[in-house]
Amino acid sequence: MVNFFKKPIYGLVFLMGIILLGLGIYFWQNNSSKDINISRVLYTPQESIKPYEIKLKADWPVPFYWQEQEAVPMSEATYLIRKANDEALFTITKLEGASGSLLANVNRWRSQLDLEPIAKDTLKQHVDALVLNQKRYYITKQVNTHKSMLVAIYKPSLDITYFLKLSGEPALVSEETQSFLDVLKKAKYDE
Repeated sequence: MVNFFKKPIYGLVFLMGIILLGLGIYFWQNNSSKDINISRVLYTPQESIKPYEIKLKADWPVPFYWQEQEAVPMSEATYLIRKANDEALFTITKLEGASGSLLANVNRWRSQLDLEPIAKDTLKQHVDALVLNQKRYYITKQVNTHKSMLVAIYKPSLDITYFLKLSGEPALVSEETQSFLDVLKKAKYDE
C-alpha cells in the first residue's frame, strides 16, 4: 500500500480528493430535485434575458452616426440615419432558401414606392452588377418624389441571400450612398 503522507504533495492531493468527493455527495443528496434549471445556474436568470440580447448577429461596419434600432421583422439588423429633418433606414435581411427572382424583388421594391413594375427586358437598365472584395452584388436604386431606395443583393450560395437596403428621403439616401458602399466593402457574412 502507498503511504500518501510520505511526501506532502501526495497528502494534499489525497485530501483534496476526499473533500471533492464529500462535496459531490452532499450536493447530489441535497439537490436531487428534477426541476433544476442548469441555464439559471450557469448563466443569468432567464427573466433578464431579452431576445435581442442573445441573438447572434454579424458585426456590421456602419458609420458611427447610424443608430442601431430594434430589428424590423425578418431583418438581422436595422439602423436609423437622421440628418436635420431627413431620415433613412438601413436594414440587413438574410433569407435562406428561395428568395425570389431578381425581377420579382425589383418589382416588389418598386411597388413599395408606388412605382409601376418593369418588364424582364428592361431589368438591365435598373440593376447594376458590382464586385467589391471578391463579392458580387446586384444593386438597384429606385426613386419616387418623396422616397428613395438603394438595395444591394449578395448571394454567397444557392440557398442564402442577403438584402442590404437603404431607404428614406431621396436627398439623404443620395448623401449616404458612399457610406452604403463602404459597408458593402467591409461586411463579413455568415456564409
